[in-house]
Parts: sequence; C-alpha cells; structure tokens
Amino acid sequence: MASQIQKKELDTLVYMIHTPNFLEPSLPTPPSGEVVFFEIYKDKAAFVAHVNGPIFTDFVKKIWLLILEQ
Repeated sequence: MASQIQKKELDTLVYMIHTPNFLEPSLPTPPSGEVVFFEIYKDKAAFVAHVNGPIFTDFVKKIWLLILEQ
C-alpha cells in the first residue's frame, strides 16, 4: 500500500507502515498485533484526497472486519 501511495498520491509527503518487533523491549509495550501508520500530507486537501481515494478505501474494505474483531 505504501508503494502505491508513493507513486500515485504525490501530495502525501510521508507514509510509513510499521509493525513493532514484539520480541524487543519497548515502553510503552505495544498491544499484540499492533500496526502503526505514520502519515504527513502537504495540506488538508491532500489528506482528504487520500481518505477518499481508491487506495485507502479499497484497503479499508479488505481489512475492516479484522479491525472490528480486535
């Protein structure tokens, strides 16, 4: 997903997806299975375009049930 955003959403300045290494000590300790999204957009319009765009909306359709199960 991050590579698609990098290629197609040019006003997304940073889009990082991070899965913590649960074997390493961390404070605070993240919940099991946590995924962190770190995003920076050029402006509000770029953020709105991302949230309403096909990459994000397709992603949400695919993972929504997984999020609800947590």
